Formats: sequence, C-alpha cells, structure tokens
Amino acid sequence: MEKMLCELCGKKDATLKADIEGAVLNVCDACSRFGVVRAKIINSETTTKENLGKLKEIATIESEQLITNYAQVIKHARELTKLSQKEFAAKINERESVIHRLECGEMDPSDVLIRKLEKSLGIRLIKK
Repeated sequence: MEKMLCELCGKKDATLKADIEGAVLNVCDACSRFGVVRAKIINSETTTKENLGKLKEIATIESEQLITNYAQVIKHARELTKLSQKEFAAKINERESVIHRLECGEMDPSDVLIRKLEKSLGIRLIKK
C-alpha cells in the first residue's frame, strides 16, 4: 500500500488526522504539532498489536478538551512565578513568541506543550 502524503508539507508519511484551524487534514508526525490530533490513519501495514495500544491512547486524548480560558490561566500562572515571558520560555525550552501567542489566545498548544505547561506551572489545561 502506498503511503499517504502529508497535506501540509507533502512528505509521504501522513499517519495522523489532525484538526488544524478548523480543517481535518492528513498529516505527518512533525506537522501534527500545528493542530489537535484526532485519529491515527489505519491501514493494513500499521494495524499491529503494538499500534492498538497507541490507538486506544489517541481515543482517550480525543475525549479530553483544552479549557476555553487557557490563555488567561497560563498568563496568570506565569505571572505568579514572577517570570517574564522571555524567562519562562527559556525555562521550558520554548520561544518567547510561542508564550506570547499562547497568552494572547492566538495559538492552541500541542499535547506536548500542554504537558510542559501543566508541569512547570502546576495548572490543569485539559478537561474531560
């Protein structure tokens, strides 16, 4: 079976369906960070016992949602640490522009970034 093309970058390894700015696209792992992963693309080559566990994990993630006021929660928690956006970005190994865009609500954080923010700020950004 021929591999699917990523609809963002064009690579031949689109393995995920992701909601990116309101559109559901077939994307590669690298491009999935630009949106919210909704499902793993299943074909005969990827359906193995080890992948079934990953599919269950994705299904669990789908039932969780980012809180609507995440931008305010992140900003308030960061301000309580008395760190500037620049200092906080350096602490969690992100760009200052990412922190700014998050706090302005211009960008939804990826699952990896959500976990980083929750751990470093002691907050919850996901609801069931």
